[in-house]
Amino acid sequence: MLQASQRFRNFADGFRYGLPVMLGYFPVSFAFAVWAVGHGLPWYLALLISMTNFTSAGQQAGTNLLIAGGPLPEIGVTVFVINIRYMLMSLSLGQRLEKGTGILSRMGFGF
Repeated sequence: MLQASQRFRNFADGFRYGLPVMLGYFPVSFAFAVWAVGHGLPWYLALLISMTNFTSAGQQAGTNLLIAGGPLPEIGVTVFVINIRYMLMSLSLGQRLEKGTGILSRMGFGF
């Protein structure tokens, strides 16, 4: 078991290494929010869409269909097809985890 100071150091290192990625995604997410709210979606719905989609393309396609009044099954299938590559990558990642890793941990890593 790692001590608290080592866990904090690991977290700080991970945050520092991930910061460039976060800064790269910030303008994209901000632009999506401005676009979605500008097209009449409430801010909390734009936030929910961002939190539940893995890809910018999925966000854009699903939101376009939502604004156009598309049926929910069509929106769901479209976003599913766009996001399926990440589901397949998470299955591949699950094969690389240690043998004793539990199902909840595997699901967390996959997400």
